[in-house]
Amino acid sequence: MTKICNPNSQPHQKAARNSWFAPAFILLLLLGCIARVSALPSESNTDSLNTWLTELHLPASVLRSLQARRTVDAQARQWIVQNEQQVYVLAIQPVTTDIHAQIQQAQRGNVEMRARHGLLLYAAGETYQQQGFNNREAIAKALALLDNTTTGQLLTGLQSRSTLLDTSIAALVWIAEDRIIAYRHQPPPLTRFLPAYCEALYPTAKALFKEGRHRQALILYQEMYALQCQQPLAYFLDAADCFAALNQSQDARRMVNHLLNDTKLLLSSGIVERAGDLLLKTGNEKEANRAYEQALKLMQ
Repeated sequence: MTKICNPNSQPHQKAARNSWFAPAFILLLLLGCIARVSALPSESNTDSLNTWLTELHLPASVLRSLQARRTVDAQARQWIVQNEQQVYVLAIQPVTTDIHAQIQQAQRGNVEMRARHGLLLYAAGETYQQQGFNNREAIAKALALLDNTTTGQLLTGLQSRSTLLDTSIAALVWIAEDRIIAYRHQPPPLTRFLPAYCEALYPTAKALFKEGRHRQALILYQEMYALQCQQPLAYFLDAADCFAALNQSQDARRMVNHLLNDTKLLLSSGIVERAGDLLLKTGNEKEANRAYEQALKLMQ
């Protein structure tokens, strides 16, 4: 039976003992000439991105992974996927189409460089793995949220594509994961990295669940629990969903009850109602009704 439990040792206990990489430089300064950038991707732009990715004739599993990550984390501007020893980075940048061709070309290069930077961030995750952080995709995403100071080398085999969509530029780069060499000069302090890593783990786990990879998703929820990630509280219920999908109803109920019985947590009516749904789904009608009653009280 899979259990979620506290770790024997926290990753930050190992961090201080690790030496860091050679001196690094700022990889890239974003161009300041983008006019009238839209805040959110339009539906037509999303459709255009889906069409473009399909036309690249990527493996079906890669397309599913990219789609799952974009669906779960729709407001992101970069998504990283590891699939069959290849690392893929998709980056987008909102733009207007009525810009000079030379500026447009420069912006396409900028987006592609940002995607390549994502490959280096993925490679830098090897050092974090040695310190107890497990998911390289989430490590890379956390580092992308925190700094731009990774440099390194992309060996032969890099492939890249870029295009102008309705309201944005998109770039996709990919390479075998053993063809990336990254160096870091100064890591972010653990006080900053841990919250960013927790934040990055959650959508990664949800994307894996959406792909039907329930065991892999559950491993990430277990890590969130081991790292004592406090937010979002819904990850307890997401873990219960994984157990239910794996026909482990007892473990699913255990996760739900752990959340409901923790008096230190401030639960919303929506969270408690969802907990009731999961209890009902796993065959515990009495506890489900109790959860629904608690949800109604919280709404008052």
